[in-house]
Amino acid sequence: MLLVAGRLEAAGLDQRKIPRSLLPGTALSGSRLARGPAPDAPLPDPPPDAAGRVARLWAALFQERGPTLTWRPTEADVASSGDLAYTRGEFESKGTDREGKPSTRTGRYLTVWRKQVDGSWRVAVDTSDPGPPPAGSSGFQATRERGETAKAGDLDYAVGRFEATDADGKPILRRGRYVEVRRRGSDGGWRVVASAAVP
Repeated sequence: MLLVAGRLEAAGLDQRKIPRSLLPGTALSGSRLARGPAPDAPLPDPPPDAAGRVARLWAALFQERGPTLTWRPTEADVASSGDLAYTRGEFESKGTDREGKPSTRTGRYLTVWRKQVDGSWRVAVDTSDPGPPPAGSSGFQATRERGETAKAGDLDYAVGRFEATDADGKPILRRGRYVEVRRRGSDGGWRVVASAAVP
């Protein structure tokens, strides 16, 4: 999962010292700098050592030869009301594995943005996608937990849990969380324009 600067406060880190290049808000044309997650964006309960782990991870990013995290937006779209948007693209993380050997991880990310009263954009949802469901899965049962629709009613997102099953409906091949962004078409129907599923 991509890290966002706004979550650093919980770990006691000063987000003003994070390089602007680590903040993807510039992908939203004409917007102010993204300031991290929206205040009401829910997060899972962190493990007891989360603050220390996040602090160590981000401290390593500022070492001369520390790991790197880069991303490149390939698509961005904003609701016609200008209050909800999403970006998706590719990321690359370079560092060392547990044995100290160089490692590179690449993938795709999906970020949903909510415009704040002051005109800045904050992250409502941010995730990376490890890829499609396993081969042989045909069932996909999703349970929506929360979501939001733009004021104009032309863009929305949902977050929830999913289970992927085989053709007979069992056994569970993969389960996890999903994010889905939809755009309303000129015919009034919704179509999925971006999605991610994370086991």
